[in-house]
Amino acid sequence: MLKACLILVIALGLAAIGVSQFQVKAKINQLTGDLAQQTQDAQNARAAQRKAENAERQAKADLETLNGQFAETQSRLEETTRIAQQQRVRADDLESELLSATSQRNEAQRELAQWRALGVEIQVIQSMKNDLIAAREAISAGNAEREILLREIGQIKYDLSKYEGPNSEIAMRDGLKGTVVAVDDNWDFVVVSVGESDGARQSGKLMVSREGKLVGKIQITSLEPNQSVANVLPGWKQADIQVGDTVLY
Repeated sequence: MLKACLILVIALGLAAIGVSQFQVKAKINQLTGDLAQQTQDAQNARAAQRKAENAERQAKADLETLNGQFAETQSRLEETTRIAQQQRVRADDLESELLSATSQRNEAQRELAQWRALGVEIQVIQSMKNDLIAAREAISAGNAEREILLREIGQIKYDLSKYEGPNSEIAMRDGLKGTVVAVDDNWDFVVVSVGESDGARQSGKLMVSREGKLVGKIQITSLEPNQSVANVLPGWKQADIQVGDTVLY
């Protein structure tokens, strides 16, 4: 009986060991499978990471290429815009020149039609133009001669006035006119824009006006070719003389 119990216990133990080994083996197989799957997943993840990194590098390279192309395109656009603006300005200038030339042509044609309506030949028109140029030159020469004569007359009047006595007015060029360029109120003298070359004379007197009204009278004390210094005559002073007032003889 005891022997049979021992055999039963041993059999049960062996059975328990078999079941335990079977369970452990199953667990090992499951863990081995899980490890293989995790290893495969890790390899797949690393492959996906490498692929993503390669894609990122390629995207960066493509972006740099696109940036370079964009910068080049923008530079070309700016150059094209600059050239277009230059051409627009040039076109505007040409259009303005065309309008001016057209206007001048139309005016010339109108004048020519008027002369033709009067029955005047082109040769006669040219002759009249030449005569007009000659007349203008003669007038210019006459004005220059008149200026010389006026200076000579003014000098003669001045020379005569010196012999007419101390109270006589010093003669100066008729129509002499200038402006006050500086004023000294402390010493009551002014600087005027007319000098000996303009027909002013030493000790000559000039009237001073402002807006057509008499302001005072001055007498030249220092004479230079293009300007003069003059004292303000007290008995003639109507108001303070200012820069810009008109002086005339």
